[in-house]
Amino acid sequence: MIFYFSATGNSLAAARSIAAVSKDTISDIGHATKCSAYNFFMQQGENLGFVFPVYAWSTPRIVDEFIKKVHFITGNGKPFVPGYCYVVITCGSEVGSAARFFEEELSHYRSIRLDASYSIQTVGNCIYLYEPAQGAKQEKALAKADRQIKDVAYHIDGKRMVHQEHRGTVGAIASHFTNKSAKSYSVEPFHVDSELCNGCGICVAVCPTNTISLRSGAPVWEGNECTQCLACIHRCPCNASQFGKKTARRSRYLNPVMASVVTPHASVRFGEEDPDEPVYIPMIVKKDKKRQSNIKNARQRISAFTAHARRGKEHTYPYADKTAALQRLRRQNARKRQFPEDTNGVSNADDTNSVDNTSETQKNKGTK
Repeated sequence: MIFYFSATGNSLAAARSIAAVSKDTISDIGHATKCSAYNFFMQQGENLGFVFPVYAWSTPRIVDEFIKKVHFITGNGKPFVPGYCYVVITCGSEVGSAARFFEEELSHYRSIRLDASYSIQTVGNCIYLYEPAQGAKQEKALAKADRQIKDVAYHIDGKRMVHQEHRGTVGAIASHFTNKSAKSYSVEPFHVDSELCNGCGICVAVCPTNTISLRSGAPVWEGNECTQCLACIHRCPCNASQFGKKTARRSRYLNPVMASVVTPHASVRFGEEDPDEPVYIPMIVKKDKKRQSNIKNARQRISAFTAHARRGKEHTYPYADKTAALQRLRRQNARKRQFPEDTNGVSNADDTNSVDNTSETQKNKGTK
């Protein structure tokens, strides 16, 4: 099994390509953390892989916490021993000593030995420090990363025991200061542009640490669990989520494998057909004014529908009947204004007929 963590899709692309070659299963560390699901059934001797990005020449905090909490369950009840264990770290330039630090954590908390380590250079996404590559430069970086991923995938399929990560001189020195078990990130720099935010809640859905919540239709960052993956910024369809003052002027980045997905699936098998695997529902996150308008209208309809139900005048309706329910609500309000004394005596059968008549009237108007 391959455990990956990815905020903008670079590590997801690597995990998918490796799994396609090795016919393995991938599992999302972010999804496991969000749901507090740390138990995984493993077969003794199967491959164990980890794919994640480097953060400040060290491992992401969410990966550190995952290694501390994960529990590998085996059929014979004995501690899990993989046949081949490796780590692949994606980066913008160099990874420092992040692979060695991860090996120490894996050995300390899970008593598992690391057989191989690799690094893949791709598009950097630390938007509060620099603007991610765009246009031809981005395409060139992604093409180079694809070639590296293929080489790494075939090395892993052959179970080569090598350490081929690009440490770098600066990264190796900086890792001495950043390779710490306790990592804390402040959420104070995060804020939202109220003029751009449409309250879609995508930032809440993609946050792996449940740091974001919606209040009055706007996201709020709070708590001390943030891993500073910046998924809330890069995957916001309106560019409303910000970090500090510079991100408002910079372009967002998403790897093509994640450009059309809100949340990657928790566990997906590659390389073979498996009809028992659940299917995730993708959502397009393009900057589309029509889509934003549809989201806004849908939120208004649902809000009106919920408020009407809370007043006790109607029970909740199935999702498919919301259109008819909203038409019924409009008709009842119009009748109340015209005939206030007859409102209480309206029957459900009359409501249904009125809704049907209203629909026919609207169709006739559209025909004319």
